[in-house]
Amino acid sequence: MLLSGAAYPLTFNKDEQIRYMMAEYDLDSLDTPALKQSFQTEYESRVYRLTHKEWGEPPHVAEAYFNENKKLILFTAMTARCFRISTRDGSRILKRLPRKAGLRWNRLLIL
Repeated sequence: MLLSGAAYPLTFNKDEQIRYMMAEYDLDSLDTPALKQSFQTEYESRVYRLTHKEWGEPPHVAEAYFNENKKLILFTAMTARCFRISTRDGSRILKRLPRKAGLRWNRLLIL
């Protein structure tokens, strides 16, 4: 009960606040050859996992998941800068991809 009113400290890596950011978009099909320039692709059970080649490691962890059945692509990242870069590079698949996360929250809320 004490923790309900406590203020958790924010988590930073250098100047970047660590936050979980995600955005989901409708997408009919995935142009994997265009993505291979910026993303490493993996495929299993009708889901593509796209890991950004430059920003896919901690603390940034830029990834995207495309579900062929639902025709949705989900972008995720752990820093705002990384999310913007990932969606910019992902705009090779979607023409006008917004660079703002639909959801964002601090890591401590996930624990």
